[in-house]
Amino acid sequence: MFVLNDGNERIKNQEKYRMSTSRRNQLAGRKTLPKNTRRKKKRGRKMLRIIMIPLLILLLFLLFKSCIQKKNQYADVDATQPEMDIQLLDINPYSRPGITIDHVNGIVVHYTANPGSTAQDNRDYFNGLKDSHETSASSNFVIGLEGEIIQCIPTWEMAYASNDRNVDTISIECCHPDENGKFTDATYCSLVQLTAWLCAKYDLTADQVIRHYDVTGKICPNPYVYNTGTYTWDAFKKAISGQNGDILPATSKTWYRVRKTWKNEKSQIGAFQTLKKAKQCADQHAGYHVYNDAGKKVYTSSKLPYKVQPKTANVPIRTGPAKTYSAARTFLQPGKYEIVEEKNGFGKLKSGAGWVYLKKVERV
Repeated sequence: MFVLNDGNERIKNQEKYRMSTSRRNQLAGRKTLPKNTRRKKKRGRKMLRIIMIPLLILLLFLLFKSCIQKKNQYADVDATQPEMDIQLLDINPYSRPGITIDHVNGIVVHYTANPGSTAQDNRDYFNGLKDSHETSASSNFVIGLEGEIIQCIPTWEMAYASNDRNVDTISIECCHPDENGKFTDATYCSLVQLTAWLCAKYDLTADQVIRHYDVTGKICPNPYVYNTGTYTWDAFKKAISGQNGDILPATSKTWYRVRKTWKNEKSQIGAFQTLKKAKQCADQHAGYHVYNDAGKKVYTSSKLPYKVQPKTANVPIRTGPAKTYSAARTFLQPGKYEIVEEKNGFGKLKSGAGWVYLKKVERV
């Protein structure tokens, strides 16, 4: 009886334990899931691990690549293509200040305005400024007469070349053999290759490639401001975009040509798609005019001196630059006269005879 009672007591205690465990599970809100549901959840967790592992590997790869690119960006030499000679200037306040560019937003093309000089000549001149203190000038790259490229300043550093755009652009100086500023074929080809490479490297478009002229209005680079000869700015922009360019690309816009006369094609020094730029060109050359596509003169250079001829007979010569001044006893005779000064709508004759009303004469 003692043993039996002991067995019954154990059974009662086990039932009591089972009941209390069930009660605790109920109070905790836990439910016993069917086997199929548990299997599905297990498979879901396994699939999640399968997906997450490749994503984690990809993330680590991207982080590694980012670190490598950042390291390469600030290497001593950032040029691999095209071939170039790396001759970095000494850091100094006059040509290589060592100031880092936060972001490259463009490329500025220049010409040296130093006929016959080589890429090496210009590089050495920039470096010599640290001693001469003559001026502040430099360029990231210089392209020589034979197409050779010298890098003077890293592309992540500022050069003294493009005025207000020094802080966010890369500059390229191009050598030229004579005073007309036109590039050799070798210089042009290297310029196209270098510019295209820099555009790809810094994710720039052709519209972000500009001339020094577009920054300050300075005639630089000469051939891409006047747009004469084999290479024009439009053709260059097409070339760096992988297109074929010609001298005057087909367009619905009017071309304004700057010449001495419409018939004298050889005198042309520029062709522009905006009248404003054509006027700026004409104003720098006495005796030049702006013509539209029809050959009509639409603007005459304001640069002094210039020559005129009377529109009508008996154009009076006055003693001063106003109608209130008495007329001299002489009149302009048929022929050409040179105006050396303008004031109040009157022009002063080079001969010293007096002043003439400019509306009574026309430029020639």
